[in-house]
Amino acid sequence: MEDYAYLKDNFYKLYNKNTTTNPSIGLYFSKVPVGSSYDLPKASMLIRFNRELTVLEKESLINGLRTKFNSDKTIIFDVPSLIATINDGIGYLTLFSISVGLIAIILSFFLILISFIANIKENSWEFGVLRAIGLNKDQITRCYVYEALSIIVVSGLLGTIVGIIIAVTL
Repeated sequence: MEDYAYLKDNFYKLYNKNTTTNPSIGLYFSKVPVGSSYDLPKASMLIRFNRELTVLEKESLINGLRTKFNSDKTIIFDVPSLIATINDGIGYLTLFSISVGLIAIILSFFLILISFIANIKENSWEFGVLRAIGLNKDQITRCYVYEALSIIVVSGLLGTIVGIIIAVTL
């Protein structure tokens, strides 16, 4: 409560000094009881301290302000705690994104493995024909690896192009 009284008194001192530039301020403050904040026109009030307050001091000040300005329209924000909450949320979203990405990579690996195994089983007749015309195992393996690499490179490029187009249009 002492913090609130200190803020309020300094607020009056600040505006009482400006009575020479604007006489209506002096007239207004002369009608308001000394040391009170009744009928002050307030759209917002920003408070910044020179030192970092402890959690207990912040809660005490916020509770004092809430009791003094008891209204449904009064909203009090503690910006450092809001920033900490937002950073926690962003951290959790990042962790979630990384875990989803890892799961997708693992599933993709197994799907590609199954696809290659199925492709080898389907091409077993072709491998037999290639062996019959005189290719050895290393040459057949090289043909299969080149085919797989060409499929991977082309699908990667097409996926990247489609992903960039979708990202730009969204």
